[in-house]
Amino acid sequence: MTESCDDDTPHLITHVETTSATQPDVEMTEPIHRALSVKDALPKEHLVDNGYVSADLLIKSQDHYHVELVGPVRYGNHWQAKEDTAMQ
Repeated sequence: MTESCDDDTPHLITHVETTSATQPDVEMTEPIHRALSVKDALPKEHLVDNGYVSADLLIKSQDHYHVELVGPVRYGNHWQAKEDTAMQ
C-alpha cells in the first residue's frame, strides 16, 4: 500500500498492489513506481522497509522515475556473509 504523507496535504492511499505470499517484496518496487507514474502520483521521496530496497533499485528509482528510494538496505543476508570459511 502506498500512502501520501506530506504535512500540508491529506494522507491518501495512492496505490495498492496485491501479490501472492511467495512474491518477494523487492520485485514489486519497480512495478509500484511504474503504476504510480501512470497515475502521475510518484512521490519525490518513497519511504519503504528493507524488503523493498536493493542497491540496484536505489539507482533505478532515481534514474528512471526521479524518486529517492529511502529505506534500510539489507546487509549480509547471504550464507557467505554468515559463514566464516566462505570469505577465505
